[in-house]
Amino acid sequence: MKPYPIQLQPILKHPIWGGTRLKNRWGLETEAPTVGESWVLTVRKQEKNVIRNGAWAGKTLDEVIEAYGAHADSFPLLVKFLDAGSTLSVQVHPDDRYAAEVEHDRGKTEMWHILEAEPGAELICGLKPGLTRADFAEAVREGKTEDALAHIPVQPGETYFIPAGMPHAIGGGILLAEIQ
Repeated sequence: MKPYPIQLQPILKHPIWGGTRLKNRWGLETEAPTVGESWVLTVRKQEKNVIRNGAWAGKTLDEVIEAYGAHADSFPLLVKFLDAGSTLSVQVHPDDRYAAEVEHDRGKTEMWHILEAEPGAELICGLKPGLTRADFAEAVREGKTEDALAHIPVQPGETYFIPAGMPHAIGGGILLAEIQ
């Protein structure tokens, strides 16, 4: 079959922190009041984009990849849009080695491109500069972990690389594109 531009059906996620921009301004159709994530390119085991157009309409993206002789399990990318109506929890993702050994999966490194940011919006990216391991341990013991994290004010157009192993979170009022 001759290749053609494929249009993918996004997979919508509705976490409690989701916002309204993806639904109300981007026109994503859903009965839910908010959309936190729109996965626009994925072939994960549980989430696979369905093709909307052409000869492959109704097939999943992994079916097309395999029809061309590749293994969909080796497709390394997930591309999504996130609308943080409120601040997400702080997370730390594993690297490839740990994820393969413990989770039988890939690690997770991310890139965030800020599309919109309300005044005062910020990301959490890593620990405050100069903080030692002992300083961080003390902050945890004292229940002051938040004070040990680096808060970064953001503006539309900025891009951030979040390597595996870095504590991170998206603050409320941010719409971003994520490639992982």
